[in-house]
Amino acid sequence: MIGKFLRSPDTTRDLRNVGFWVFIIVCVGAGIGMYWLSTTRTAVVREVHPGSPIPTKVISPAKTVDLGSVKSILFMGDSWFEEQASTPSVEGFMNIVAQQLGVQSKAYGFGSAGFHDPGIDNRGNFESRFLVEDSKIAPDLVLLGGGIHDVMEPSRNVYYSFASLVDAVHTRFPAAQIALIGPAPATEEMFSSLLTLDYTLRSAAADSGVVYISPLTEGWIRVENLPDYVMSVEGLPSLNDKGKEYFARKLADALRHPSE
Repeated sequence: MIGKFLRSPDTTRDLRNVGFWVFIIVCVGAGIGMYWLSTTRTAVVREVHPGSPIPTKVISPAKTVDLGSVKSILFMGDSWFEEQASTPSVEGFMNIVAQQLGVQSKAYGFGSAGFHDPGIDNRGNFESRFLVEDSKIAPDLVLLGGGIHDVMEPSRNVYYSFASLVDAVHTRFPAAQIALIGPAPATEEMFSSLLTLDYTLRSAAADSGVVYISPLTEGWIRVENLPDYVMSVEGLPSLNDKGKEYFARKLADALRHPSE
């Protein structure tokens, strides 16, 4: 009886129909799975390294700063922007840059924080601290700097936090140009540990149309001149007076004559 049932035309046709629909369901499921994977991979930024571009919106990067239209600069960064370790303190490298360029300046230094890192006191990253500041000038140029404290953060977090900060700066100062000074090595260990962070910030700057200046890859601070320009302040590496003058000169030259 069972053999007769299995050999019947109706049963054979039913089994073929079942097989057909199983095949269709498997194909549809596979298609949905491939689509989900593709959208997920484009929506989540990978851990970046040199040679691995970050998938983001395409924006034509700004190549140079138009210094001819700059009458005031707002500096924003980490403890190096707090004018520490200077004699007197008002002679921080930002003020030296402003003097060399003949412009007004204002500096916001958010010690221990980064573009994503909220700092050891958890007060917030650069953007959250910037938003509560009341700028006394309407800058023609906003110079962002730092990032050393982001060295242990996932690259995608640093990337998107930087992009968010740029949006916040454009919202408050829509006419201002923006440039980014990448992280500078302050210890021998940083020469290698900052490479991925430098690449991440370079990519983020390019995608946001921001001028990028890299003290690391341009060799401003090298192993041989590190003792001449960097000193320890309360256990943290900071530019000494000679280092601030040197860093200011390099930054002013980079703004006047950006590398290709």
